[in-house]
Amino acid sequence: MGFISEYASQDDVNKFKLDELWNNYNSTNASYKHHWTIDKETGNWLVPIKKLNNSETIWILHYKNTDIEIKLYKTEDGWDLTSIASNSLNNQEIIKCVQEALEVLGNALIVWAVPKKINLKKEKKKEIKIGVEEAVTKRKITPLDILVFIIVLVIIFFIANDSNNSTDKIVSTIDSNDSTDKIVSTIDSNDSTDKIVSTIDSSNNKTSKKTQKIKSKHNICAVKHDGVFLVNSEDLNTQTKIVDSRKQLMACNADKYGNIYWVDRTNEGLYKANIDGTNIRKIVTLPVLASGLAIDNEGKRIFSAQWNRKRKHHEIVYSDLSGNNKTILLSNRQLLRSVSGMFYDYLSNKLYVSDSTAKQIVVIDLKTKKLKKLVSSSHPVGIVIDYINNKLIWLDRRDKNIYSANFDGSDKKVLIDFNVAGGAANNSNNGALTIDRINNRLIYGYYLQKEGRNQYIVETSNLDGTQRIKQELKNSNFKSFSFFTYSSSYKNGDM
Repeated sequence: MGFISEYASQDDVNKFKLDELWNNYNSTNASYKHHWTIDKETGNWLVPIKKLNNSETIWILHYKNTDIEIKLYKTEDGWDLTSIASNSLNNQEIIKCVQEALEVLGNALIVWAVPKKINLKKEKKKEIKIGVEEAVTKRKITPLDILVFIIVLVIIFFIANDSNNSTDKIVSTIDSNDSTDKIVSTIDSNDSTDKIVSTIDSSNNKTSKKTQKIKSKHNICAVKHDGVFLVNSEDLNTQTKIVDSRKQLMACNADKYGNIYWVDRTNEGLYKANIDGTNIRKIVTLPVLASGLAIDNEGKRIFSAQWNRKRKHHEIVYSDLSGNNKTILLSNRQLLRSVSGMFYDYLSNKLYVSDSTAKQIVVIDLKTKKLKKLVSSSHPVGIVIDYINNKLIWLDRRDKNIYSANFDGSDKKVLIDFNVAGGAANNSNNGALTIDRINNRLIYGYYLQKEGRNQYIVETSNLDGTQRIKQELKNSNFKSFSFFTYSSSYKNGDM
């Protein structure tokens, strides 16, 4: 007969003590309606018992009259058996039994146990009346009532009029007395942030109105061969090394709280530090060939990619900003082969991914979890979104161009051609591309072979590729750029 999927009868619930199993794992004390997969000929069954995270769950396999705890990991195309609790039976037989049970489930959602409805006799709520007599008496309006009403209106009128006159005097004083009322703007460029403070002082020094705007001085996170740097977007030569490392560092990014993140492929992990480089810690383990980094500030999620050694492809993972609850978002070799760049679109809650192996750019709708191929490209790497012109922009390492396209992949065109830079462009080992969202300028890097030497060039341009300006930088072989802003009202490490 084989396995079937159904709700367990009450007799079976009692026989196999399913309520006790559930309550022990979930610290509850109730009766439940349990959905399981059962082979009624052999008496073997499989039931979900506890959710560990969005992908991993604990199940109980009843095999040869023995309850065995197993852990299953949900993937895009099925299930992975991650652990089997210690037992006296043959694990190969157990695995075969689990496979047969899961064939019935397929890719269906897990049906969890639900509490049984308990019919309680509804007691009628007693209405408690407060002993207050509703004695509303009507009386006629007298001439005295009218007189009092008129006096109140006159008083209100004079108060309002006097207030307006006082305001007019203050405004007049500010306009005419320049020697006592000062409007001061100061820019402190020595601090780690640029502060713009406006102060208006009245002549009697009793009234002071202050408004303050704080903008991050360093607003580009960059990876080079020797570490992670903060770069001033107004002056790209102003660079501060915050992480000294000769490891194989890949992408970097920062959240709105001022924390810096980067992928260390050598040490197989996603790392995090304060904006000054202190408190460095590994928050997520990413198997060899880790790549890509994108941050969802509102959802407090961080996305990256790890290598699936068995199936030889990248799979996209995410966690919270502390590295907890790591979850596989996509693991399907037919849909995605590799990750060479990614960008999170906070407006549409979508993740754009460059797949250099499959020569494509795809988008994942994080609401529906559906993936769609947008456009073909020879070797796409760095990828950003131009919110002003509603364009997707990416750098192609093989074509040696920067392209743009609509969000649906249409209207693909060359935005920047590196081959017209006065030499032979060579874009190998480079995916540095970002947008300065304050000045609305593209910032990108590439190699230019000139006079037998590879010269690294950093340029800026308008978002449409016009007005290209070369930047003469010292020792600036950037692997990746990521523009960010953060509020200094948060202390380092707040998130």
